Amino acid sequence: GKIAGAGRFEPTHGLVVQNKDEVVVPLELQVMPSAKEFADAISSLSPEQQRFAKAFRAMQLESTLFALCVVQVKPQLEKLLRLPESSLTKEIELTQELMELFTEYNVPSDLLSYQGPASAPDHDKVRMVKEYVKRVQEMVQEIRDEHLREAERKAEMERALARAEEERRRAEEEARRRVEVESRRVERLNAGRGTLKSGGLFHNLSSMVAGVFAMNASAKVCEDRMVDVDMAFGGVDGRGGRLENLLGNVSAAEGKRRDTSKQSVAAEAEGGEGGAAE
Repeated sequence: GKIAGAGRFEPTHGLVVQNKDEVVVPLELQVMPSAKEFADAISSLSPEQQRFAKAFRAMQLESTLFALCVVQVKPQLEKLLRLPESSLTKEIELTQELMELFTEYNVPSDLLSYQGPASAPDHDKVRMVKEYVKRVQEMVQEIRDEHLREAERKAEMERALARAEEERRRAEEEARRRVEVESRRVERLNAGRGTLKSGGLFHNLSSMVAGVFAMNASAKVCEDRMVDVDMAFGGVDGRGGRLENLLGNVSAAEGKRRDTSKQSVAAEAEGGEGGAAE
């Protein structure tokens, strides 16, 4: 800390040193002019500036004097816990436990101080303080165990989430792979159907049906023309009967060809449907 006045110490920082600890405190030093050097430096200034410089120097002098105060912890613990003087001199383990509870866990001193009658023997007072320390340590241990279990549950939950995320990722990859396989299969099937439609059975069936329709139309025209010839030459030199016979022969041949074409088309269609289904 620093010395703020005569017999006044203002602490700014504190630390506990125990068990052969070593502390290095770096100091930032600044050289200040002496009283004669300061007077010579402000002699050429105006009265207002001299007053300001003197006030600033006084403020520097009263707040820059470094001081170090050493306080023995064990006697202060005895006063804090309402124990007799030197009662903790031989209680090294108890002193260490008290320091740990105060410095690491910030346990209030009311939970550890002696609360019995002042006329009790010294060893009874120390024994009660030991019991208080033991109870608080058990409570602290329970809290630490609970924190440890909570950390383990949190870690297990994180591992479970990681496993679930890994399974979800694998399921997505498997579904994506199946979709790709199915898409390729459908593309191959569609490609086969396209080839069949473009140059295979369906094209042949269409050509055959168109040929049948053309044959029917030709037979109809031929029949109409023969009827006209028969009407024109009927009964002349007996040629009307021959024309009638000729027309009957043509019609019979045309019907036969028509039946043969229909049977061929039906057979081709049955064979094409079986191939397409395969």
